Amino acid sequence: MATATVTGGNNVSLSLSGADLVTAKNALAALSSQFASSKVQNIPLFPSSPAVLDVYNVDSRYTHNVTATPDLDAIVVTGNEGTKITGNSTVQLIAGGRGADTINAAGAANVTIAGGGGGDIIQLNSAGQAGGNALISMASGNDTVRMWGGNATITGARVGDEIELNGGTNTVVVDKSASFDINGGNNTIVTGGGKFTVTGSGHDDITVTGRSVEIDKHGPGTLDLTLNSTVGGSYDLEGNMTIHQMGAGRHSLELNGNDTVYLGAGNVDITNVRGTTVYGGSGKLNFEGGGSGNDSIMAGSGSATILGGGGYDTIIGGSGAMKADGGSGRDLLIGGSFKDTLTGGSGGDSFRFINSGGPSTATHVITDFQHGLDKIDLSGGGYTLADISSATIKAGSTVIKMSDGTQITLKNFTSLTASDFA
Repeated sequence: MATATVTGGNNVSLSLSGADLVTAKNALAALSSQFASSKVQNIPLFPSSPAVLDVYNVDSRYTHNVTATPDLDAIVVTGNEGTKITGNSTVQLIAGGRGADTINAAGAANVTIAGGGGGDIIQLNSAGQAGGNALISMASGNDTVRMWGGNATITGARVGDEIELNGGTNTVVVDKSASFDINGGNNTIVTGGGKFTVTGSGHDDITVTGRSVEIDKHGPGTLDLTLNSTVGGSYDLEGNMTIHQMGAGRHSLELNGNDTVYLGAGNVDITNVRGTTVYGGSGKLNFEGGGSGNDSIMAGSGSATILGGGGYDTIIGGSGAMKADGGSGRDLLIGGSFKDTLTGGSGGDSFRFINSGGPSTATHVITDFQHGLDKIDLSGGGYTLADISSATIKAGSTVIKMSDGTQITLKNFTSLTASDFA
């Protein structure tokens, strides 16, 4: 066994073979190793004072276990194509080569990994093992990243990559597309566009800055999606999501059920909805329900066109003009503070209007009111029959004026009785 001690100077290069012991004192050393005698190479590094050690050219024909004592400032390990590298808790920087590398940084307190080309496998910690902080830069190729615990920032994920996160607080920046298996922890995924799959039970945050994204969500966990593109985009989304639309521009959302959507300033088209809750924003909303779930849609200050599907839908007007059709099923349509056109659709529907308690200029039209089937719900909005100032027939329609100034027109309906109110 050769023993080398470096006591001073910078950029000291050592080329060793066999089993060697290296001790560095106040030096910046480069350790170049070309092993040829064993399939598993153990590289122990023992600095007697803080130093920076770089391990270059570890051979892909062998598996390399890199062990360093805790008082090192940094350890750098690089490999050629198809290298297997295993580091301990003090190995801080690992760079793969062009081939398919296997990198295991188990127990690393702080580690930076730069994957090279090829399909790399990168593992940080094992199940039940405490983790540290990791910065992983992924390159071309179909890479796999697995992490238990700790906190990771992963950049460069793209088509064909698989990322498994188990606990910790993690941020993943996606170039194009990737597949995620997430179990526990708080995870943030930032993507410019593409298609990717999220599986597992973790609580996940996805920020989308691009214009076209397809997301498949599988598993019982919740997924928070922020649409932050200022130019708008098209988003094909699986169910069980909480979606925040923050960017301007026109956005198109195709949903798949059990979603909660918060709208902002942009114009939004929402389709293929089942069991979805929507909170309107200041932009224009176009909502088209395509399923049998119970939807709840609240228009905001922007104009809204809302078409409910099957099921019991609740549609609430805002401060902008709204056109709403409940579709099939028993629905509840609530007028806002401006001008709303309400169509109940098939089934017995309830129409509710809110007593403003002061002067109101709201004017609403019910297009398909049916005696004995539909109801005008006064009590739910804070009115009573005594708040009806007048009910007159004009041009084949009934016009109702409430005490606060709200006006309700029952189009093509003239047979109003007290039994039509609830």
